Amino acid sequence: MPSSVGRILEKENGISELHIHFDNDKAGRSAAFSLAMQADERLTVYADRAPCGKDWNDSLLEMYPAQRKEKTIKENRTVLLCEPGRPASISDMELTLENMQKFVGGYIEEYCPFGDSAAIICAEEGKLQGKEFNRAVRSEKDGKILDFICGPFIVAGIKGEEFTGLSDKQLEKYRSMFMEPQEFFTEMMDERHGPAIPENER
Repeated sequence: MPSSVGRILEKENGISELHIHFDNDKAGRSAAFSLAMQADERLTVYADRAPCGKDWNDSLLEMYPAQRKEKTIKENRTVLLCEPGRPASISDMELTLENMQKFVGGYIEEYCPFGDSAAIICAEEGKLQGKEFNRAVRSEKDGKILDFICGPFIVAGIKGEEFTGLSDKQLEKYRSMFMEPQEFFTEMMDERHGPAIPENER
């Protein structure tokens, strides 16, 4: 038995009950059992197990939520919204499937051409549906055009298998990349695929 507990029991002869409240895990239960076995026979011993959580502190916070200290960590939902002909804008968006489909105007497609945990969320068939040209996506290495996005798109972070908000560093990076609206030129198509060969030279 811990010496501090033993001293209290020796000093206070009127104590008849001992309530044990250890952590609600294997080590805590083992310690509670050990202490109960060492207790004086005159004591009625109660090993009270916390009904939920890892200990009684967790349980009390569940039972009395008004006493919980406010340490709420706000979910990061900061994304970049890019629409044809308009500057990119920062938005606090709940990244539900419904919200994403509503913004892009159809079924969504995840496009990850970048080296960090970020994705372009666009319409799955934006080009086939004839949506308006929005932005060219360029390689981070050499600046060459990788693809064209047609229709509105979202730039969001990726965490595991879910979309999340962008970090401050990512937000700065993609704002710089997509901030200004772009116009489509045939030279951009040549840049991506190479110039077309005239029929009389084929």
